[in-house]
Amino acid sequence: MSMLVCALVCITCGKYFEKGFPVYTGEISGSGVKSEISIARDAAGIPHIKAANESDLYFAQGFVHAQDRLWQMDVIRRVAQGRLAEIAGEKFVDIDICARLLGLDDAVVQLSEQASPAALRIIKAYCRGINYYIKSNKENLPLEFNALDYVPPPFEPSDIFSVMVVNSWFLNQNYLHEVLALLLHDRFTTKDFNTLLPAYPGATFPPDTYFDNFQQAKIAPLLPALSVLRGKTEFSKNGGGSNIWVASGTKTKSGKPILANDPHLALTVPSVWYFNHLSSPQVHCTGASMPGAPSVIIGHNEAVTWGFTNVMADYVDLVLLKVDPENPVRYEVDGEMLEMGREEIEIKRRKDDPLRLTIYQSIHGPVISTMEPGYDLQVALKWIIQSKDNSLEAFLKLNRARTVTEALDAGKLIGHIGLNLIAADTSGDIGWQMTGNFPIRQNYSGRFPADGSRSSFNWLGFIPTDDLPRKINPPEGMIYTSNNRVLPHGYPYSISYAWAAPYRAQRVAQLLAESDSLSVEKFKEIQRDDLSIQAQKLIPQLAPSSPTDPDAKWAIDELRKWDCRVAANSRGALIFEQFLIAFTRALVGDEMQQNIAAYFDCFHFSYLIFDEILFHPNSRLWDRIDTPQNESAGEIVETALRNTVLFLSEKLGSDREQWTWGKQHKILYEYPGGQSWFTGMYLNEGPFEIGGDQNTVNAASFTPTGDYYKVKVVPSLRMIVDMANLDNSLIIGTMGQSGQPRHSHYKDMIEKWMNHDYLKMHFSADDLETIQKALLLIKP
Repeated sequence: MSMLVCALVCITCGKYFEKGFPVYTGEISGSGVKSEISIARDAAGIPHIKAANESDLYFAQGFVHAQDRLWQMDVIRRVAQGRLAEIAGEKFVDIDICARLLGLDDAVVQLSEQASPAALRIIKAYCRGINYYIKSNKENLPLEFNALDYVPPPFEPSDIFSVMVVNSWFLNQNYLHEVLALLLHDRFTTKDFNTLLPAYPGATFPPDTYFDNFQQAKIAPLLPALSVLRGKTEFSKNGGGSNIWVASGTKTKSGKPILANDPHLALTVPSVWYFNHLSSPQVHCTGASMPGAPSVIIGHNEAVTWGFTNVMADYVDLVLLKVDPENPVRYEVDGEMLEMGREEIEIKRRKDDPLRLTIYQSIHGPVISTMEPGYDLQVALKWIIQSKDNSLEAFLKLNRARTVTEALDAGKLIGHIGLNLIAADTSGDIGWQMTGNFPIRQNYSGRFPADGSRSSFNWLGFIPTDDLPRKINPPEGMIYTSNNRVLPHGYPYSISYAWAAPYRAQRVAQLLAESDSLSVEKFKEIQRDDLSIQAQKLIPQLAPSSPTDPDAKWAIDELRKWDCRVAANSRGALIFEQFLIAFTRALVGDEMQQNIAAYFDCFHFSYLIFDEILFHPNSRLWDRIDTPQNESAGEIVETALRNTVLFLSEKLGSDREQWTWGKQHKILYEYPGGQSWFTGMYLNEGPFEIGGDQNTVNAASFTPTGDYYKVKVVPSLRMIVDMANLDNSLIIGTMGQSGQPRHSHYKDMIEKWMNHDYLKMHFSADDLETIQKALLLIKP
């Protein structure tokens, strides 16, 4: 009887989840389009849109985005507006508070006002496509809308800028280092921070000694809602890494450039990306778009291919305000006392009365600390969101670029996101352009919170766009970047001290150098590579350690015989990854105490203390402050090795032969509404064992707090474009085209992605005739 009830429940729930599935075949009329539009879908559900004019093309892109990702699009605009709790409840109040504090809602309006008439025409057409889908399917919307008894309001042109604004915030990384400095300001000197966060190999740091002056000051704690800024919800997981490389025809078998890109972003359900192919007399391109915005973000057209990595730019500053401890709304600038501005805001909640609170504004930006008396310093946040940006227009121009130079020039319009744009064209040119608005600072580096009491710490504007680094057709015939420091020698401006560790870039360079006849197959091999240059560098430094503890001795012996490949079935990889965590705790856990979690937030891509300190055996940080004896480097290493084995024994049992990296390091496609065992059974996929880490080319990074080893950042797509044969180009995403659980295209890319397989990027007319699985016609 119980089995019958369970079966009936499953059938009923299955039908419920299938409500709202879009129709991919047939004809639609009355939409207001000018000419017939065809939307042919291939076996993966990727739409190939053909329209007779630009307006209809983007109408159709808005329509297909809404068909498959309407809930995702609505959530993104609500995040930007600070209106998520209004439909989703109390759990999301902190996200709304942060959005309002950061001014995301104002930035969306500002960007829409900056848009050109040509871009606005496209945006309005795109909105018409979304809104036509909503209007036509009010009674058949996806399960999320049904569950909340909610029909999304029409999309306005300003909503379309939400994607750019939200990504601008979540792709920045440096603020995590500044939060750490705030939390540890009374225990670590500037010199200590140079050891904790060494930036990159051989880095030289500006003095920044002003920060030591704040060591004894009482700094107000950050607002509790600000925990969202440190990756504490599904909407704020750290991300923003990536690999990209291109080889010119002088280095390839075909004689034409080949480009590969794999952006590393938070593992989200559904995926960040939506694949589509756009064709009209004005534009013909294919690749990855972002639901909620027109254009192809990463992909190729008939003449040019392009992709991106995160520059890891520092465009966010925390600013310390010297306040009157009795009246913290008063703060000092150049000896004069100013009063903060105040704004009363209201956060609507689905089942509760609105939450009303006060936001305080300084001349530097919003105050993000608790406005309580008794503190010497309050904290403000300053970032580039109020500066000029034409990112959406940049992507629209990229879609039409005919040469590398045109592509790089288009990239210069991107202001709010620091990116490395790399492109290649059919004529054989390759190129790189750094994009973004980068502050010119004075008297401080941006590594630490700035002194807001002196105008001598104000920004001097931004690096002129024409002074941003650029490279076309370098003599080596290759360009690559993996979020590492890429500034040319002698570059006069400071961009960041929060670069990713150099290991991925070093490994890409090694693999590219192995052949003067590079091919698509070689590029696939590079994208799946799991060798750890980091392990190759660090394990020899453990050689002087001669542990007496049997567990520590076993662990170091295992590391010495390991091949340094971070494979899912590797025992050595497991020991190495846990050793880095245990080593960090043994080394600085005494100073950091509960704040060590903030340091682990920096784990995803940063170059950290364990990358350097093994080469500095006399550092004061080897000695623990919580013991009477003076510890040596060897003792700390032995402690970490012993604790590694103890931890893994607790987690995986006593049979060490069964220990593998994949047993701990898993990927779970977790739908935001799939937290309970019952909903998770229908909505989640996995967990799956997976290899790689944050420093392998095939990246899969984790934060060693909370859900230990749960993979959070992955290659969100993999793309390889062959300019000798565009129909030979490849792409794959993490899940599928549909955002609707149980849809046939919800998870159909998972297996291919896990196995490093790809889909063909069908592009030519002849190719498309053979792959059509469904056809929808939108008629005037």
